[in-house]
Amino acid sequence: MGFSENGARRAALAVSNSSPEAATEWVFAHMEDADFNDPLPPPGSSGQAGGGGGGGGPEASPEAIEMLSAMGFTERQARGALAATGGAVERAADWLFSRTDDLESAVAAALGEGGGGGGGGGA
Repeated sequence: MGFSENGARRAALAVSNSSPEAATEWVFAHMEDADFNDPLPPPGSSGQAGGGGGGGGPEASPEAIEMLSAMGFTERQARGALAATGGAVERAADWLFSRTDDLESAVAAALGEGGGGGGGGGA
């Protein structure tokens, strides 16, 4: 198709290996990203080269939560998506839209919660 192995790896990671279709959609949406062809950082590292900011904690910026909430997601869903994607808003939006079939379970897993979270308790 015309993209690098690193781009393919980033796509698979971004969609948690959910499906080739989801990865392909992610590729088309992110082909122009500056880091699309960059090698992924080694597992367990916090992105030593490049410093995209953000630290590794679950702290999500209020602006990022507000942007995702404006798309129709709850604050909890936004926090889960941002936690799963290292705080990257575009990737968090993609993460949310690619998991609409079972979003609450995916959010619960991303937030490190045991249960499936059923029931919208808040916001």
